[in-house]
Amino acid sequence: MRHYLYLLFFITFLPLILTACAPTREDADSKLAAACEASIKDTFTDPKNHIAVQNASFSFKKSSEDLRLRVVTLKAKYNYGNSEPDDKTYVCAYTEEWSLFSWLPEFYNLQNDDDKYGNFDGNILGDPTVLLKIATDMQDILNPRD
Repeated sequence: MRHYLYLLFFITFLPLILTACAPTREDADSKLAAACEASIKDTFTDPKNHIAVQNASFSFKKSSEDLRLRVVTLKAKYNYGNSEPDDKTYVCAYTEEWSLFSWLPEFYNLQNDDDKYGNFDGNILGDPTVLLKIATDMQDILNPRD
C-alpha cells in the first residue's frame, strides 16, 4: 500500500517539478526582448540620443545555415538630441537550445534600416567590440548580478 502512495505522489507532482525547471516561452521571449533592447541602446545611442521601445513582437525563421531562429522585432522612437523622434524598427535574432531543464539562447544578429551586426548569410558583420558588448548585454540579462 505504501508503494502505491509513493507512486501516486510521484505521478502527481512530477509534472509540476519538471515545468518549474525551464522557463516558459513567455519568460524566454521577455528575456530576449530585454537583451535586444539593451543591445540596441548600447549599439545605436550616445549621450545625446535616446531610444524608447514602443512594442515587441516575436516570430521564428530559418537562417541560411538552416538554423531555427527566434526573431525579436522592436518598434521604437529614436530621438536625435532635441529633434522630433523618428520611428525605427530593430530586429534581433537568436538561436535557442531547449532541454527538459534548461534554455540556452545565443545571439545571432542585430539590424536596423542601415546597420547590421552578427551573422548574415555565413558572414560576420560589424565591429568586434560592438559584437562583444552585445554578447555581454545578453549575458547580463540572462544571468543578472545582484
